[in-house]
Formats: sequence, C-alpha cells, structure tokens
Amino acid sequence: MFDPATGETHFLSELPALIATTLDGEWAPHAELVTRYAGPVELDAAAEAQFVAALTSLERAELVESRLFVTDPGGRH
Repeated sequence: MFDPATGETHFLSELPALIATTLDGEWAPHAELVTRYAGPVELDAAAEAQFVAALTSLERAELVESRLFVTDPGGRH
C-alpha cells in the first residue's frame, strides 16, 4: 500500500490490507469498522483479537490513527 503523505510503500499481510480497503479517511468507531469489513456480526474472541492486531499493524505503519474514547461514565470503552 502506497502512502502518498510519506511517499512510503508498505507491504501488508492479507487482513490489514483488506481492512485498509474498507477505510475512507473518516474516523469511525471500532464497531463500525468491523461492520464495514465483516458485516453486522459479533466477532468471537479470536476474530476480535485478529481484527485488533490488524488495526494495530496499520497504526504502526502510520496508515491509520486510533482514538481512545469513553462510551460510559464508568470508564469502559
């Protein structure tokens, strides 16, 4: 994947590359990203871990930016 902002080319594994194709440059919460990629499904723990790992690899390559947000006053995300 070519990053025009940095001029770098990143070689991604299959899952991060597939997820990257569903991104549109606008911030979206995690659940929406899952829906864009897999449809309206609940991921099991293993699939969720793979999805998070793929997003993390995209973030490390500086192809995406993550945001931490609190969804309730109790501090759960």
